[in-house]
Amino acid sequence: MAELCCKTGDLAAAKAHAEEGLAGAGEIATRLQARNILGKLLLTQQAWSEAERHFAADAWEAARAGEHVSELRARLNRAIAQLSSGRLDEARAMLSAVLDDGERRGERAATGYALTNLAVIAHLKHEYPEALRLFERAIGIFRKIGDKVALVNLIANLAELRLQLGLLDESEQALAFARKVAGPGIPGVWITHVAYVAAQIHLERGRTQEAGDELRAAFAYGAGPKLGECYAVAARIALDDGDLLLAAQMIKAARAEARSDRHLAEVALLEALRARAAGEPFGQLAAEALALSRKDHGRERALEAHVLLHHASASGDRPPRAPDDDAAAARSHLEAAIHLRDRITASLPPDIARRFLARRLFAALGRLEASARVAAEAEPRGCELCGSSACAGCARIAARAHRPSTVVPAIKRLVGTAPALLSLLHQVEKVGASDATVLIHGESGTGKELVAEAIHEASGRGGPLIKVNCAALVETLLLSELFGHEKGAFTGAAARRRGRFELAEGGTLFLDEIGDISPRTQVALLRVLQDRTFERVGGVTPLRANVRILCATHRDLRAMVARGEFREDLYYRLRQVVLEVPALRQRPRDVPVIAAAILERIAAERGTAPKRLSGRAISALSRHAWPGNVRELENALRAAAIFADGEVIDLEDFTANVEGLRDLEALEPASAPMTPRAGMLPAIHAVEPSNGPRSSAPERAEPESHPRSAPVAPSASVAPSSPVDRTPLELAYAHVRGGVSLSDMKREIERECIARALDESRGNITRAAVLLGMKRPRLSQLVKQYGFGGTSED
Repeated sequence: MAELCCKTGDLAAAKAHAEEGLAGAGEIATRLQARNILGKLLLTQQAWSEAERHFAADAWEAARAGEHVSELRARLNRAIAQLSSGRLDEARAMLSAVLDDGERRGERAATGYALTNLAVIAHLKHEYPEALRLFERAIGIFRKIGDKVALVNLIANLAELRLQLGLLDESEQALAFARKVAGPGIPGVWITHVAYVAAQIHLERGRTQEAGDELRAAFAYGAGPKLGECYAVAARIALDDGDLLLAAQMIKAARAEARSDRHLAEVALLEALRARAAGEPFGQLAAEALALSRKDHGRERALEAHVLLHHASASGDRPPRAPDDDAAAARSHLEAAIHLRDRITASLPPDIARRFLARRLFAALGRLEASARVAAEAEPRGCELCGSSACAGCARIAARAHRPSTVVPAIKRLVGTAPALLSLLHQVEKVGASDATVLIHGESGTGKELVAEAIHEASGRGGPLIKVNCAALVETLLLSELFGHEKGAFTGAAARRRGRFELAEGGTLFLDEIGDISPRTQVALLRVLQDRTFERVGGVTPLRANVRILCATHRDLRAMVARGEFREDLYYRLRQVVLEVPALRQRPRDVPVIAAAILERIAAERGTAPKRLSGRAISALSRHAWPGNVRELENALRAAAIFADGEVIDLEDFTANVEGLRDLEALEPASAPMTPRAGMLPAIHAVEPSNGPRSSAPERAEPESHPRSAPVAPSASVAPSSPVDRTPLELAYAHVRGGVSLSDMKREIERECIARALDESRGNITRAAVLLGMKRPRLSQLVKQYGFGGTSED
């Protein structure tokens, strides 16, 4: 009866039955069996020293009486007491001896329990492959014995180890097997362990609703010895959901149940995470968590504490007795976290190491490491983390981070030497280190998203970069996408869903096409920018947003404000810093280097040698207007690279295979030097609309980087005059006489006028048609014919 009560979790009844059995026991075997149950109750109470003395006495008495099974059992439980008190080497030696004796005597139960606890020791010592092997071997033995309670508990331990290694699918498979083994006859207290591990798997996958359901099932069974750990996981779920009040309640309950350094370290970590999410000082709590993790030898908790201390130091939240240099302390903690991660991965096979590094904690650390590397490369004389020159610590971080990778920092992908681009790169480096809201303005296809990535990488923020295309979603979906929603908030909301603001916690949120959001969304976004709080759709709990916001648009927001289409207060909130991304036609000399970089990337994707452009192709591409900017150039290069027969892509590969570049040959220089500007007729005075389609304006000044070539020499029948004095008609006729066909001239003028009208109207075809004095359907046909991108019909 005492043994049965132990299995069902009724420990008080188990103690009463054991004491009654001990008082009436006549045989030594019965006495030892009763004492064994009383000793296990001491283990449950975490009275490690008393339990070890108890089992040592049982082992001596059993050996004297020749009760070999009782002796093995007592030695096994004594080793468990040593293991629980942290004396891992002593416990391993005793368990190894029990394993040898059990195998020699054919005692499968002693063998199975010895293997199980040896696996636990290997797990605690971070010998993960050995722990996996021992757990699987022990499962095989208990399947033969038929002890379902022990088997379910053992499979849950294996699933927890797989979860820690990032083997989420395998962990879920193990839990499914455990539930199948358990069936309806297993006491609920043992199913708690399965539910506890399942909740952690769901949390790692970001499924907080399912994780909460598993924990509710665990609490329904009383949670047993896992009660404190279940409270801790519940606190992490609440933190993930942004419910700081519930998180505080769960942390308080977890602390009340904490008995070991491991549990106390987890509680300290949770308190630091909650304080950080609430905008409160958290450095001291993180330092406490680190000290407890070191006592418990918990590498993963120590790593998480170092990451928290890195963020605390970077924000000036130093714990007492910490160094005065915040940046140096931040760098030191980041380096310590990376070192711990590398020590763990060094003990893992490559396939497991790859999945281990994909876990949320280590993915976030990887982003921090990448940011440190980018900062070190961008500032060779110093470092954003420590600010000192020739920083050896940051150099070590950068060197360690230089493992083979296909990921190229965004700032390295912004190639070119045009003054406008170099100015932009300088601004990105400056603004990256701040938390200012940035508005990125530029035409479609210029690389606004790449600029946002570069700013995020330069920021050093540990959270992710989350992107939202505001133009792709209707108002209701966009609100749910940004802020999340509660279960039942609207039809189809079957479960709570976290929004992009929560997913970007501690990182950056990039809102592309911000000019397309509705007035209601503008109000909600303004509140986040002002108060740093928001609510889920259908919710009432304010959630705090520790997120940096970057926005991008191709629209003229100032004009939209004037027309009443965009809130003025939101406009000034967004434009703390404005970065202008230059169009490709403004830097034609960058076309060759951009094309070379794109061709290298295409070759890397396809696993082939990079192709190169011929001189004719480069010349013609540099003269094209590229209304779709870099995106259009990349699409053209991808198509031409497919059809080019050799290693060189010639002009014909574009004209024959790329729609919109059929007339590219017309942009080649004629025998007389006459084309100075990409896609534009040189020497003809530009006529631009001012307030209407028929008014004229002075000639637009040419950029210094695109000098005009010499005008065509006049023929004998044309009176000599300077280009400035000649009318557009005279200049056009001179070009026709110089070898340009009249049809090509007409087509080029038409294309150039359409390009300029679309540029002035920000891609709006209706407005462009008004500027050109033509009907919208005809202009729409010509836009498609010439391959202009980034336009809208409305």
